[in-house]
Amino acid sequence: MRDAVEKVYELHKKNQIYSAWAQDETIIDMIKDLQSEVEEVREEAEREDWDNFKDEIGDVLWDCLGIIVRAENEGHFTMKEVLEHIHQKFTERKPFLLESRHISKEEENKLWREVKEKQKNARNRS
Repeated sequence: MRDAVEKVYELHKKNQIYSAWAQDETIIDMIKDLQSEVEEVREEAEREDWDNFKDEIGDVLWDCLGIIVRAENEGHFTMKEVLEHIHQKFTERKPFLLESRHISKEEENKLWREVKEKQKNARNRS
C-alpha cells in the first residue's frame, strides 16, 4: 500500500510541474474542487453504489494530495509533516489503538472530547 500511495504522490508532483491547469489553480480553488468531490462521495454512499463510490473517494484522495503537494511547493509544510501530525494527533485521541484494546462508544467519545480540548488549549498557548 505504501508503494501505491507513493506512486500517486509522485504523480501529483509531476502534475504540478506539467499541467497548466494545476499550475493555475490556487489552494482555495483546489479546496473548492475537493468540496465538490466530497459531495459526490456522499451521493454515491447514499445510493450504495460502491463502484462509483470507490471512484469518487479516489478523486477526494487525489484532491487532498494535490493540496498537500501545492502547499509543499509553496513552502508551507511537507507531506511527511502532515502524516506525522495525523499520527500524533490520533494516537493521542485514540490511545487504545496502540494497546489493541476495545473501548465502548461512550468511553471513546469522552476521551476524544477531553484530548481534543487539551490539544486545542495547547495550540492556543503557543
